[in-house]
Amino acid sequence: PNAESWHRVTPTVTVTANDAGPSSGITKVLYRLNGDLTTQTATAVPVSGNPTAGDTETAQVTGLVEGRNALEYWAVDGAGNESAHTKANIDVDLTDPTATDSVTPTEQNGWEKAATRVTFAADDAPTLAGARVSGVRSITYSAAPDATKGGLTLANVTDTSTRLTCNNWLL
Repeated sequence: PNAESWHRVTPTVTVTANDAGPSSGITKVLYRLNGDLTTQTATAVPVSGNPTAGDTETAQVTGLVEGRNALEYWAVDGAGNESAHTKANIDVDLTDPTATDSVTPTEQNGWEKAATRVTFAADDAPTLAGARVSGVRSITYSAAPDATKGGLTLANVTDTSTRLTCNNWLL
């Protein structure tokens, strides 16, 4: 993830449960992702009267979506002991923001007679309705003289990790 804990690709999330020996062994690892419960039955099968020397089980978390994912996970051993429930948020933003610009007044044949106002905007709209996204951190633009027409040519570049609108750049 970046410094704000956003993942630009869907991460692999693994829950690991440990039951120190001697133990009855972990019978299941459970997690709830965005409200949906998943139970993964453990592979360790303790033999009656012969507790395992300890047990470690893992569960691969599946079903992460773009936006904020609420994860809660815990484990249960063969004696019915339940670990503490642990919660975490996993933020996924797979969609690049969009950047636009507009010039006012509209140019006439490539030339302006009046002061020109350039407006830049960027949006990091979620692909899923109601999903939280990372937003636009900044908009960066550059201006350079146009060798043919004189004046300035503008190009805008946006940081693809975050939401912002810059209005009223006057040239």
